[in-house]
Amino acid sequence: SQIDAPFMGGVLVPSPDLVVLKLHTDVAGRLALTTRWPPGANSGFKAYFQCWIADATQPDGVAAFNAIMGETQ
Repeated sequence: SQIDAPFMGGVLVPSPDLVVLKLHTDVAGRLALTTRWPPGANSGFKAYFQCWIADATQPDGVAAFNAIMGETQ
């Protein structure tokens, strides 16, 4: 769900129901992830995703990407 909570100098958009740590980017700074949408998800089911990265130039040491939302039709 969407919570829009203050977090480490930014805004944490999704509820952190699932947290994946220690992913690494390639030399160009890219990270590609793939997954399958949950089978049997009802129409209107929404999932929110957001990425936070270590960034020593930021006051709290992290930077957040804009969140994205996926919704079933």
